[in-house]
Amino acid sequence: SSLLARLVALQGVSDAAQVVATAIAQEPGLAQAVANTLIPTWAYAPAAVVQQHRHTGRIKSFNIIAGYGFIDCRELCRRFQSDIFLERAQLGACVVDQHVSFAVMLNRFNKPQAFDVVPILDSGEEGSWGPWASDAGRTAGSGAFGGIGLWAVPRPGFAAGAPP
Repeated sequence: SSLLARLVALQGVSDAAQVVATAIAQEPGLAQAVANTLIPTWAYAPAAVVQQHRHTGRIKSFNIIAGYGFIDCRELCRRFQSDIFLERAQLGACVVDQHVSFAVMLNRFNKPQAFDVVPILDSGEEGSWGPWASDAGRTAGSGAFGGIGLWAVPRPGFAAGAPP
């Protein structure tokens, strides 16, 4: 095929990447298959996956005994035909019915799973639990963990105080 001929004639990594990008543009379903093959065996996911490509939703349910729950996100529900899986380790101090910002990666079942889950404050800013939050943040609550409060942290890609 012409694609095979182009691969044989490659002269460098950027040419090879362009061939793969062209193939994916022609067959979008190929993108996830390529990613599943390459990451983490041959490459690592870029930080932009967690920092820039974020979603918002509402924690729909969480079973404390089982250690998992689900986030309702209309956009991702349309794409995957399922809610977003949420593990105990990612829940942090968030609670059911709370609006959150999160990154998504596919789990071993190729289903969407939430990572880096942070609460969204009434102001529209993300919050971060813990003393590690920036001193520039504004305390939004006293917290239930010995004075550790909820700190307002601007959402990636938005100026502080700007509407989302």
